[in-house]
Amino acid sequence: MALEVLTWDERYRQKGREPYSGPSVFLEEVLPFLTRGRALDVPCGQGRDSIFLAQNGFVVDAVDISREGLRQLNSEARSLGLHIRTAQADIIDWLENKNEEYNLIISFNYLNREAMPLMERALVPGGRIVLETFNTDHAKYNFYRGPRDGRFLLKPGELPSLLPNCITVKYREGVVKRRKWYMSKVCYLGVKR
Repeated sequence: MALEVLTWDERYRQKGREPYSGPSVFLEEVLPFLTRGRALDVPCGQGRDSIFLAQNGFVVDAVDISREGLRQLNSEARSLGLHIRTAQADIIDWLENKNEEYNLIISFNYLNREAMPLMERALVPGGRIVLETFNTDHAKYNFYRGPRDGRFLLKPGELPSLLPNCITVKYREGVVKRRKWYMSKVCYLGVKR
């Protein structure tokens, strides 16, 4: 994990804190379907989605392995007068060792199949899960940004099977434009039974 932390810390240091550009497009789209309460953003990165949730009445826990990403999130949240509880941790460790329950869990641009049942377990009945990540077409089309390794890419139709205790509310796969880049993504909103 130490090398992974250093890699992400360096990436965020080089990138710097960009002015808050708003949340993920899919999160904005599904906001009307979300019940306010406790929310978990994993991994939160620099926290743009955590900030959006806090601005919209959620009590947010933001977890990431990068100290630098969390530092930038904390700085931005303070400047906006928001309170977001942050934790520097491996996501699997966090989910396995915390007895927290959430009304909402979000995860963007991240895939760890081992984390899916742990996320599902951390949801209260009726809780929502919002995921957006890359699929195998992303590597096939050789888009500029994002992973190429199949371990981090969903196969067509795979995501709902990773969350068997959730009812699919919204689901789509395909090429999307996010800001100036094209990516092949899976977008998912589910409700725990």
